Amino acid sequence: MSGRLLFEIALRVLGVWFFLTSINSLLLTLSLYFDGAPGSYWLGYAATFVAQLMLGVMLVVFAPAMAARFYPSVSDIVEPRMAVGPGDIYRTACFVLGVYLLVQTAEPAASLAIAVVQDWQGEDFAVVAVRAIVYAASGLLLVFGSRRIAEILSNLGYDPDTIPKQQFSIVMLLIAVVFVGVLLGVIQHFAN
Repeated sequence: MSGRLLFEIALRVLGVWFFLTSINSLLLTLSLYFDGAPGSYWLGYAATFVAQLMLGVMLVVFAPAMAARFYPSVSDIVEPRMAVGPGDIYRTACFVLGVYLLVQTAEPAASLAIAVVQDWQGEDFAVVAVRAIVYAASGLLLVFGSRRIAEILSNLGYDPDTIPKQQFSIVMLLIAVVFVGVLLGVIQHFAN
């Protein structure tokens, strides 16, 4: 499989993922809207829904054009073969997770923008600001640090002859995800 085709497939998978993720934002928007919540609450979710939906559709539809932009066409005779290793998978996973977190930043960022316009103050403002900062910082770290993170995870336990046994690094990833989840939950609890 060529690098161009692999990149196109990855873009389309990411697009489908954004499309499916937008359904969650739509459900949250509709539930807040029909519960009679003020516009400042459901508009952030609505903006997230629109951003995720547009990004998903754009990635699915324009994947071939984007792949062609980054991988110029080469003759079919000398089509290079790519070997995908565990480091590549970790790097791709980190990058995709980082992009996801950056998209998740849209909802709290929209809430902050609405709060600034409406002079909203209080504990909720601080919680939303912290959530936006955590999402943005985590996303940027994963996107721009994906190569280094992949190197670290690959060095933790790598069997070059087979599919890697990465139990230790998977446990570390799960611990990190649980830690961030608990941290966000604690911040939200103290804000309420």
